[in-house]
Amino acid sequence: MTKVAIVDKNDNVIGAMDRQDAVSQGQIVRIVRIVLFNSKGQIFIQNAL
Repeated sequence: MTKVAIVDKNDNVIGAMDRQDAVSQGQIVRIVRIVLFNSKGQIFIQNAL
């Protein structure tokens, strides 16, 4: 199972839990999203939750 950082509304880490549990409980989690564009106008999007 993937653990994610649980944060408060000021983005202070207050704990960690399984990603599925955090989402189902409506917790605020920290995510990373990478968006890359190349010269052909193609887009690469990577989400990490």
